[in-house]
Amino acid sequence: MIRFFLCLLTLVSLSSCSNSEKEGKVRLLLEWLPNPDHVPLYVGIEKGIFAKHGIDLSIYKAHDPGDGVPLLVGENVDLHLCYAGRTMNAKARGADLKVIGYLFKQSLNSILYRGDLGIESPQDLEGRRMGYTMGNDAGIFIDTIKRAQNIHHLNILNVDFDIVSMLGNKEVDAVLGAYWNVELPQLQWLGIPVGVFTFADLGIPSYCELIVLAKNGTPYADKEFVKNFRLALDESIQYSKENQEEAFAIYLNQNPDKSGKSQEWERKSWKTTCPLFAENQEDDLEQWETFYEWRDSNGLVSSPFDVKDLFVDFQS
Repeated sequence: MIRFFLCLLTLVSLSSCSNSEKEGKVRLLLEWLPNPDHVPLYVGIEKGIFAKHGIDLSIYKAHDPGDGVPLLVGENVDLHLCYAGRTMNAKARGADLKVIGYLFKQSLNSILYRGDLGIESPQDLEGRRMGYTMGNDAGIFIDTIKRAQNIHHLNILNVDFDIVSMLGNKEVDAVLGAYWNVELPQLQWLGIPVGVFTFADLGIPSYCELIVLAKNGTPYADKEFVKNFRLALDESIQYSKENQEEAFAIYLNQNPDKSGKSQEWERKSWKTTCPLFAENQEDDLEQWETFYEWRDSNGLVSSPFDVKDLFVDFQS
């Protein structure tokens, strides 16, 4: 029921724009609420970078990460910022998607754990209370990590999106699915002792994080649009890296509902996040195939597909 109302909130937000306002605009739905991961998108709009490349971009926040792909497939949005795993799940179920841009070319997912429990290695999670917030993949991810790290038992709890308070209130000892560049600085700012195991620490191959999707067959998967979008996104990322204070100020100005406390920890997160953005917008087929093969070998691919089908063919 809660998820239904969250989805309804997103739809109401999208439908609040009249037809005349939508004309010519490119509607990009985030994967979640605005945070420092999204700064270059706001910078690209504010500095006229997307407009210079012929793209009138509008950003919409999501209230549930699971809503984005259905809204994209239903053409209620034009573009969607999504996770690699969720993209592969949708592709395996038949969604005709194209990857048209990248914010990060490395994984940001992690296990965050309380730093006052004597945990020093993944094996020290044995018998601990493990929260998760990764949707349908979480159970298989946890089983895979347990096998790889020789962990026999975990007490599993779905924390939904409530990572910070669940760790802060000691309701769980660790959480799978937190971004180490976002939730980690937030917890540290709150004075909560916390440590991190990145997915690399856990033996999970690196993958692209927060990718921009378009529905195949729409103008937004057209070669010329994708070329222009990638040029604009790359330029927006580079501008943000070279002008970090200005970039963060633009982001705050575009999100005036941020409280003073949120601004403080997000500034800390921004300093961690800024160097991590993608250096280029090229598709790395080897990285995608390695992650696909890892997912397939661990039972995370429900129906096989050719990874190359996710990419726009610029040669044809």
